[in-house]
Amino acid sequence: KVLKMEGEEIKNKEEGEEMSATLTKQIVQNLAKLHGNIGQVVAKSTLTQKCSLLAVSKTKPIDHIISAYDAGQRHFGENYIQEFTQKADELKESHPDIVWHFIGHIQSNKARMLARCTNLSIVETIDSQKLADTLNKECAKVEERQAQPPLDVLIQVLVDNSEGTKYGVNPEQ
Repeated sequence: KVLKMEGEEIKNKEEGEEMSATLTKQIVQNLAKLHGNIGQVVAKSTLTQKCSLLAVSKTKPIDHIISAYDAGQRHFGENYIQEFTQKADELKESHPDIVWHFIGHIQSNKARMLARCTNLSIVETIDSQKLADTLNKECAKVEERQAQPPLDVLIQVLVDNSEGTKYGVNPEQ
């Protein structure tokens, strides 16, 4: 039987498990190296003594997220709403302290899906007043959210749109 993993063919289950163990080891080693580098930079900084690494887990399988989690990573970012809601829902009970960030463009009609995902901590891509109002309205409809702190948001400011393809609020707003 041939299995697929990350675009490569795996001839048998043992080879797949070996590759999975290798990937887990790489994830753990890479995170340790990154956290070490971040620690060194923060130690030299005169501006801050705190810095968090956001692991962008888009298109990565759940087992990679769990490997990173087991290595101490807590902040994860996704940019596709359906993929985000699936992963966040699947890990909600078993890994409740994951800090989920949504980092992708949001269409107003998808704000309801984000609002219903009650383990979402922050939306980093509010690019219009309309979207902010819609997300606020949808969050108010979710009873479980009422007992939680408000959803954190970051406003995406459009500084230069010479390409005509970027999103964001005009600086004047």
